[in-house]
Amino acid sequence: MNRRRYSACGLATAACVAVLLLWRHYADTRYSVKLSDGSGLRIVGVSYGLTNEFVAGDFLDRQFGRKAPAGGINILSFKIHQPATHRVEGFDRPGLAIFLELTDADEKTHPLLKSRRADSARLEFPGEHGAVGYMPIVFHKQGRSHYAMAMVTVFSRDQARIPVRLQTRQTNATQPWANLAEFKIRNPARAVSEAWSAQDLPQSQTIGDITLTLLEAGHTNFPAVENPARPNVASTAVFDVTVGGQHDTNWNVREVVAQSADGNHVSLWRNSQQALRLFSRYGSLPTNQFWRVEATVAKSAGFTASELHTFSVPYPLDPKWTTNFAGQSVTIGYANGDMLAVELPDKPPTKRVTFVHALNQKGDRIDEITGSWGQHRFWRSLRVTSKDTDVTATIAIHDEYRFEFFVQPGTARVGSP
Repeated sequence: MNRRRYSACGLATAACVAVLLLWRHYADTRYSVKLSDGSGLRIVGVSYGLTNEFVAGDFLDRQFGRKAPAGGINILSFKIHQPATHRVEGFDRPGLAIFLELTDADEKTHPLLKSRRADSARLEFPGEHGAVGYMPIVFHKQGRSHYAMAMVTVFSRDQARIPVRLQTRQTNATQPWANLAEFKIRNPARAVSEAWSAQDLPQSQTIGDITLTLLEAGHTNFPAVENPARPNVASTAVFDVTVGGQHDTNWNVREVVAQSADGNHVSLWRNSQQALRLFSRYGSLPTNQFWRVEATVAKSAGFTASELHTFSVPYPLDPKWTTNFAGQSVTIGYANGDMLAVELPDKPPTKRVTFVHALNQKGDRIDEITGSWGQHRFWRSLRVTSKDTDVTATIAIHDEYRFEFFVQPGTARVGSP
């Protein structure tokens, strides 16, 4: 009697495990397509947040490979590898992250692998009323498969299922992108639009001596043949800055984020030829909703002696070095081997850190133009070699002013970048 009971319990347990594994397998493969060359494309994971993590590896790797040795292990006729965790982060706002897997693909001929350029493939998230999100993707090999991940901030927020298109770049200039695969994924961040009110443009706001005027906000043409990884239409904003009623070229709009009432948002970037006209790079907002435009204004040059701070650090430097300038804690180190990394870890709300220049031990300028930066940190590329032993850098810690506008977007009156 007991044996029968134990047998029944064992069968029930086995059935539950089988159902669980089948469900996990179904969850694994419901966003899968077979491409024309026989390769398989699958969305492994979808999440929404500031930091999004995904585990790479096939079904067996993710289920049984966590304790496998670094080189993998053979079980029966299967090779089990250790899964790897990949992370994609937003700069300071959450986004929709997608992790893709490509299987059985020929690296020499497959359209997603043969180029490996950042502008050869992209994900498109089409919406309505001009809303669309884009992000270039590049696949990298790991184990038996190739993986890519992307994070976007514009998608169909109000829909239960979000349309996604994987596109490859074409040589045809009139139709530079072709759909390779299409999916509809579950929306992990379905939102209800906020109730905002807006004022007519232009709008001006003044803080101290600084006056920022928002002249235009809306959509403008952004030719894909010039920047093929970006959309044909971009969100844009045009500003004017005065200091004490006068224009001062040392003061600029530094960071701009435009958000629509449904929660979609894009960062706007300065164009080198039009310093106070800014454009979105990887998406555009819907024009049937009010926008909130947040902008910061700060110096980009002309710093006072009290704002400038010079320091010397060894190259390389490990661990990071922490010091204090003008009452502000400052962390100094290197990123990616050759990038000076400076941060204000306390994140003072009205202060900004800006790179000025860097010298080697001989006194030669070694700063490059590439890097990344925000209000409280920057990374700046340096021309350093194995012979360099010290870096002397000058930074500025200075005031930053934050403005906010609510507008009804329209079509921009002047041309594209």
